[in-house]
Amino acid sequence: MFTRMKNWLLPKKESDHSHEVEPIVASLTLMLEVAWADQDISNDEKQIILVALKETFEQTTDEAEDLFEKAVSLHKDSVGSYQYTKLVNEQFSYEDKKEIIFILWQIAHSDQQIDQWEEYTIRKLADLLHVDHSDFIDGKLRTKQKN
Repeated sequence: MFTRMKNWLLPKKESDHSHEVEPIVASLTLMLEVAWADQDISNDEKQIILVALKETFEQTTDEAEDLFEKAVSLHKDSVGSYQYTKLVNEQFSYEDKKEIIFILWQIAHSDQQIDQWEEYTIRKLADLLHVDHSDFIDGKLRTKQKN
C-alpha cells in the first residue's frame, strides 16, 4: 500500500508527453490552437499550415501531412499549450519564434478577418513564447500587407 502511495506522490520520471513531442510538432500544435480558436479549422487554415511546414520547416508534402495529423491528434488530447510553448522556447531562437507568430497571424487572417478569439490566442501564445509586443504587432501588420 505504501509503495502505491509513494509512487503516486513522487514526481514521475521524464516520460511525459512533452519530451516525446518533436519541436516542429509542438509549433504545429500552437498553429492548430489558433486555427481552432473560432471552433473550426477551415481548409484555408489547414493549407496555410501545410505551406508553412513545407516552406518554413522544409518538409515534403507527405511529411507535412503526417506531421499535421500527429499534431491534430495531440491537439485533441491537449489540455493547454504550456508544454508546447515550453518546448518551442527551449528549441527555437527568438527569430524562429517571431516567424511562428507571423504564421499564426496568417492562419487567423486566412478568411480575411481576424476573429477576436484568434487574436486573443495569438497574444497569449506570443506572451508564452516571450515575443515582444512590437514583434507581435509587426507580425499582424506583415500579414495584412501580404494579403
